[in-house]
Amino acid sequence: MASPISSTEPIYHALVAEHGDVAAAARHAADEAAREAESALDWSALHGRGPRPVAH
Repeated sequence: MASPISSTEPIYHALVAEHGDVAAAARHAADEAAREAESALDWSALHGRGPRPVAH
């Protein structure tokens, strides 16, 4: 079976073409998780530096 990858093409570019840019997708997911964690762990309202929580 012949390989679609030429010997001069960098392997990373061939893998991206075949499977998508997994590294970029992982970076995006990590950035999103970091933003969500920062928001979830924001205790500034308890220290008087942020908006007060709304009581229901």
